[in-house]
Amino acid sequence: MTRSHQQHGDAPNDTDSEYVALLNELVKLKGKDIDLPQLVVVGDQSSGKSSVVKALSNIPVPIAEGLSTRFPIEIILRRADTPHTSMGIEGHTFYKRDFEMKKIPELINEATEAMGITPAETTPTARHFSDKVLTLKISGPSQVNLNFLDLPGIFTAETSTQNKQGMELVNKLVKTHVRNDKNIVLLVVSARKSLNDQNTLGLVKDIEGAESRTVGVVTHPDDSQIDSDPFKLIENREFSLDLGWCCIRNLSTYESSNQRERDQVESDFFRSQKWSHVSEEKKGIRALREKLMTEMFQHTKRQLPTIVDELHEKKTSIENQLKSLPPNDGTKQNQIEHLNSIARRFEKLLANAVNGTYSDDTDFLDFFGIYDEHKGQSQIRRLRANIRELSKVFIYTMRKCGQEHKMLPNDSEGSIRDSAESKTSENSKSSSEEEGSTNSGLAEEGSPITLSHHPGFHQMRQDSFLTDDLFRHYEGYHVSQDITRAEFEDLVKETVQRFRGKEAPSEFGESSMSVVFIQESRKWKNISVSHLKTIKEAVHKVVLDALEFCAQKPLSDDLILHVIDPNIDRLWESLDRKLEDLLKCHHSGNTGLLDTFTGVFPPERESSAGPGLSVSFPEETPDFMYILAKGLQSSFEEAVGNAVLTSVSNKLSGGIGKFFLDNLTSVWEKRYQSTGSEHLSWVKTEAVTRMVGQFEKYYAMNLITFVGYVNAMVIEDTLLKKLPKSIFYEQIVSELTDDKIEKIFKKSENMAAKRKEYEDVTEELDLAIRNLYPFLRG
Repeated sequence: MTRSHQQHGDAPNDTDSEYVALLNELVKLKGKDIDLPQLVVVGDQSSGKSSVVKALSNIPVPIAEGLSTRFPIEIILRRADTPHTSMGIEGHTFYKRDFEMKKIPELINEATEAMGITPAETTPTARHFSDKVLTLKISGPSQVNLNFLDLPGIFTAETSTQNKQGMELVNKLVKTHVRNDKNIVLLVVSARKSLNDQNTLGLVKDIEGAESRTVGVVTHPDDSQIDSDPFKLIENREFSLDLGWCCIRNLSTYESSNQRERDQVESDFFRSQKWSHVSEEKKGIRALREKLMTEMFQHTKRQLPTIVDELHEKKTSIENQLKSLPPNDGTKQNQIEHLNSIARRFEKLLANAVNGTYSDDTDFLDFFGIYDEHKGQSQIRRLRANIRELSKVFIYTMRKCGQEHKMLPNDSEGSIRDSAESKTSENSKSSSEEEGSTNSGLAEEGSPITLSHHPGFHQMRQDSFLTDDLFRHYEGYHVSQDITRAEFEDLVKETVQRFRGKEAPSEFGESSMSVVFIQESRKWKNISVSHLKTIKEAVHKVVLDALEFCAQKPLSDDLILHVIDPNIDRLWESLDRKLEDLLKCHHSGNTGLLDTFTGVFPPERESSAGPGLSVSFPEETPDFMYILAKGLQSSFEEAVGNAVLTSVSNKLSGGIGKFFLDNLTSVWEKRYQSTGSEHLSWVKTEAVTRMVGQFEKYYAMNLITFVGYVNAMVIEDTLLKKLPKSIFYEQIVSELTDDKIEKIFKKSENMAAKRKEYEDVTEELDLAIRNLYPFLRG
């Protein structure tokens, strides 16, 4: 639905004092880093855009076929008794003034060269366009009061004078200005081309909200190729814009370029019967000019509250920087007071970053990016949020890479008891799936894959707000290698045999468990050190940013050199020691951990008694009772066998009985010896099976406690809790020697010029706020 337009009687004319005063105030704000409303002119190349600009401004811009705007041109027009002209490039020494209007095309060529634009160069890297702004100011008795920004026309075909690099730059320029909801867009569409072939039209349509801020203008109505006629477009029926459409007639290259004659030719054209049904407000350059002034005036007034708020924020920021400057007089007492002021602010800022209280102090809203529209810009300063996100990455890395081998969940099929079956399927291992993706720990060629190639890590990286540089310390670790339970038991069996102590054959020793744990967790140290390194980088960045927020250069640089860096180094040393202690605790066979584990997870006994009879043993059976029971079971089997043989032989008489007894006894003894050997083998493998079961729980418990201790004891207690009062606070200032204070302030002795600059900017911003308030009430 098209919103109702302002009545024509409400429009400011080009001599309206309020309208002109508002334009002038906004011009004064240029260079103050404030986003101001603009009227931006956009369109395809050869759409007649340059003709529209020339008709609006009466400036002789080049409009011949093949010529194009190669950089943004800001045009500021003012009615004044005395003519004046000036031209300059933003951030460049190029500047011209008091030139004749006819010199403008020549000066635009000079500006093109000054920007380093070389249309004649045909290499792919040639600079054919620029995003630097040429500002053209023209005032005189015949001028109108209007500001607008003419952008280069969009093109889709590369030529020798318009390369791909230039095409991308122009597209980016146009999209950026059309997206800015502070801007009014003047969209130029040629009636010579089908609407489907006009790229700028599609661009405006695709950008949300742009259609509500766009005025359309149709050019070349006398040479229309639009389906049927241009009237559907002008009457807002073909492509609806909230601010509607106008139509102007372009002069051909052979028609007079005189503005008055141009307007007369256009007026005669629109007086024809064909155009009689179109409203006068939609025909001709005069109607377009008045419409643009109306919409810009009303739109700018709607934007004023936001502009004034931004001016207040800018003023507060400058005032904070002013406070952070050292005192003008260089007395030691004043210097100490200034350092104390910085230290108090710095300590409070760090405490807020550590605690995650980003909005508690209004002075720090800017630092933490509360108003930051670009989400990642200030994220690095939100320390608590970053630490918590990095902890998630650390935990994920430890889970996926911390253990050398990962046993596949294949239950009893993978046990050593069924090793015969498992050997036959050795080459057909199945890979486990987690988070919907494969994690075999091996690349297709059989080599271990790194975490950077793991789908789960890739997804975590995409979902995270952390910058890529914070992930780099984790991504190089190899994912745990997947093996079957039988394969893992084989590895453990070898370790148990090689590191056996005085324990019984049916048992595994603590040393064996410790060795397996150390072997499987060998990457813990490197991963945790990498995590700590990442945390240090994040903290160091916040510390430096906080100091620069509280103190001005070069004072901040000298504070870093003489105070901040030495104190950070000491904090890092204590952090490294704490992590080293924690690693030793987990890898030195700590009896406290082992006793805790066996208390929480008592040794389990299998229900199977091995070859022969089945006997069930309670979980709490002492080790020696378990061994005794196994021995008694074997003796019982032998006794029963002998009794049966003797009984049978007694029933038989003579040589047959003796033959039966002698031969069957021999067979039975051989069978028993075989069973005994088999039983001994079973006893050993039984110990390995139980050890693997216990190891799984032991590793899981240690992983949880280690990761928890790293986060809680190392990072939280040793780093974060101590950070605000370890780097720079009032106690540290009181301990500074006179010599150290002199070194800190040596480069900051003469800051009077900087102070004067900040004071002047503050006054200018304050004046701008006062001057804009009357328009807010209007």
